[in-house]
Amino acid sequence: MVKIKSSRVNSVAAKRMQPNQLEGMGFNVNIRDVKAEKDVSIVYDYTIKYNPEVAEMIFVGELVLEASKEEIKAIQEEWKKKKQLPLNVASEVLTALSYTSGSVGTLLAYAIGLVAPISVQKVTLQPETLKKPEGQKAG
Repeated sequence: MVKIKSSRVNSVAAKRMQPNQLEGMGFNVNIRDVKAEKDVSIVYDYTIKYNPEVAEMIFVGELVLEASKEEIKAIQEEWKKKKQLPLNVASEVLTALSYTSGSVGTLLAYAIGLVAPISVQKVTLQPETLKKPEGQKAG
């Protein structure tokens, strides 16, 4: 099982574009790079958009994961082939980034007069194709 070894936010930006009423928030994660050697280093951008075009926050950072040799190999292969993380790893990473966006984002939101972007939940992912229960026939 992978574990978060360290988390570092390298840069932040917050910009209020309009004084309009907030109607919702959008969250986007972009994994820029994954290096899997002794540990797994994940460089990311995390963007929070306050809609409609009210404000935007961007965090750039790095997570370091501790993983077994087998997990590191699986991460390397998945990233090399698809530029994706295995589902169990992606779930841990997105959960950690949700926490970071809530804590760091609270300070940034206060600075530009917005509500905090708190929505910390355990993120779970499922494969694109769902398996049918045993005994169930297609059709």
